[in-house]
Amino acid sequence: MIIRDKDIMLTDRLDLKYCKEFADLANDKTISENIASHSFPNPYTEGDAEYFFTKNRSEGKRKFSMDFLIFMDMKICGVIGLQDINYIDRNCHIGYWIGNNYRGKKIATRSVHLVSRYAESKLSMHKIYTKVLQTNVSSMKVLLNNNYQIEGYQKDQFFQNGRYFGMFLFARTGYGD
Repeated sequence: MIIRDKDIMLTDRLDLKYCKEFADLANDKTISENIASHSFPNPYTEGDAEYFFTKNRSEGKRKFSMDFLIFMDMKICGVIGLQDINYIDRNCHIGYWIGNNYRGKKIATRSVHLVSRYAESKLSMHKIYTKVLQTNVSSMKVLLNNNYQIEGYQKDQFFQNGRYFGMFLFARTGYGD
């Protein structure tokens, strides 16, 4: 599937030919420091990209996870995805990151907008949620610009580099735009 908006294209076709380009982009310590995931490796290798591209995202015909490569000017600039897709309670988790050279260009804001609308209109999701490290102000702005609201704060939730960080809980309920 392809989702387009002007000069941005999102695709869930995770073609292995993009593994090197993806790994080069993901091999940035600031990504692993900002997304609050102990499973995001640093350094990030082509093998890590291949694993990400080929991992199971469905059970039978139902997807429990979807990932979209973000392209701008025909170059990969990041990834955005929906995880823990719950068709009964109609909610899912959204996550994303943008490569260093592409930050500050509203790519994350536009991609979150596109994927949130897709989740609501095509997957019938009522609520889309995520957590953001207290230090990741850029990501908070992306979410607020897409009608996500702060639902709470978890003190000392994530341990990284020898210290604890709090996390803000964000969600978009109903059709946000």
